[in-house]
Amino acid sequence: MKSSFDKSQLSPNDITLGIIGGGQLGKMIGIEAKRMSLNLAYLDPDKTCPASTIADKLFVSDYKDEKSILDLAQESASPPLSYCAKYDSEQVETEEISKIKRNSSSRI
Repeated sequence: MKSSFDKSQLSPNDITLGIIGGGQLGKMIGIEAKRMSLNLAYLDPDKTCPASTIADKLFVSDYKDEKSILDLAQESASPPLSYCAKYDSEQVETEEISKIKRNSSSRI
């Protein structure tokens, strides 16, 4: 199914990078993304995680919370083609992510 969205109309500040985990690695990724004018959405169980200082949006939730992961994916998926999810932490359950990818229309 083709999208009628013209990706040539995107500018970097239209793009939101979704990152699961707001630790030091997530913050370093975010600092580089900010240099490229990207918006940042993080999911982390700690509202004072290191990346909270640079986050445009922070979802405070457990890494296993499927709804929060889907909310992060949705935040990072508008407009079309401007999404990404990166795992910052070894605590992220890849089994949970795989299950959500199989059972959801969201692009993770």
